[in-house]
Amino acid sequence: MERELKLRVSVKDLDKLRRAPLLAQSSGAHAPQLLKSTYFDTSALSFHGCGASLRVRAVGNKRIQTLKLEGSVQAGLFDRDEFEMPVVGDLPDLARLRDRLPADSDCGRLIRDVATAARLEPVFVTRIRRSVLPLRLPSGDEVEVALDKGTVEAESNSVPIAAVELELKRGRPESLYGVALELLEIVPLRIDRESKADLGYGLLVAEHRAPVKAQPLQLKKSDSIEDAFCQIARNCLDQVHANERGVESGHDPSCVHQMRVGLRRLRSALDLFAKVIPAYPGLDDELRWIAAELGAARDWEVLAGTTLDHAGTNGIPDEMHSVREACEHIAVENRQRAAAAVGSVRYTRLALQLASWLSRKGWRQEMSDEQRAAIMQPATPFAADVLRRRHRKLIK
Repeated sequence: MERELKLRVSVKDLDKLRRAPLLAQSSGAHAPQLLKSTYFDTSALSFHGCGASLRVRAVGNKRIQTLKLEGSVQAGLFDRDEFEMPVVGDLPDLARLRDRLPADSDCGRLIRDVATAARLEPVFVTRIRRSVLPLRLPSGDEVEVALDKGTVEAESNSVPIAAVELELKRGRPESLYGVALELLEIVPLRIDRESKADLGYGLLVAEHRAPVKAQPLQLKKSDSIEDAFCQIARNCLDQVHANERGVESGHDPSCVHQMRVGLRRLRSALDLFAKVIPAYPGLDDELRWIAAELGAARDWEVLAGTTLDHAGTNGIPDEMHSVREACEHIAVENRQRAAAAVGSVRYTRLALQLASWLSRKGWRQEMSDEQRAAIMQPATPFAADVLRRRHRKLIK
């Protein structure tokens, strides 16, 4: 299982980052290496269709084969299965993967199909100069920091890369957020929601970022108040993070709407649990800020579409056309502003702080023993009490 936090950085800030006090503590820094990774797939991009990527990386005279499966990505933290092994030569050896994947999975069936190996071909290449700095944190957690500079190259195009990758070697995932927040004080960083494989496939196929709605959530009767809060908050954040890439691409206004819905659900959840699990100072202000940035885009989209469709039934066609064009222009400008906000350092800090707070259950630090015991009580009576109080307020 790979746990990795990816962040974008400008090329000019990479050297400054190397001199950061935190990274200067690294005692086992490796000399920069040139890594050439060739990604393989069929002409139909079968591995990509399975949510997987297959590569052979050249490190000096060694060749390392890696298969990565689609996992979860939250606030830039990739959590996914990874299978890595040495191979002989520059081509993948699918036989070595067969005992690693279930035969009834899509990817498992693909690597067991004898025709797959014959259809494999290189589809894109990454050339990365990487500096690796291992860190041992005061908590005892071990994190590997990789500073990358290079390119992703397909036959028709290429894109540059400048990135920071934080990989958890031992310890708790929240330690990655702590390192990222400390580095954010040194140089501007932004959450990287795309792996190198994503960038490579993006050069091959133009994929539509579909809006993602909230997923169903089932709580158990045995869940405590704290359990319920964590699951509900993460469910809301899953919806928020799943739509970030769609908002940044700017192609589908529905992604803006669904990210805004996720933020509204999250703020409602924080309000429901506020008496027993208070949010950290400043969180609501930051959530209001990003919701407002998205809200302006969404409001103008609705005005340019549904509202004018209803309002224009008795209007003058030429005048309504001019009004619609003006509204659509403003909607596009606001969508660009929303994309810039989601890609900003401010949003990066918000996402990292919130993810860290949830991961380490930061509310516990300021609680008394009695308060900590209270949130370990069953969620069902708490839910019933909240619903009664909210219902009384509604009726009033």
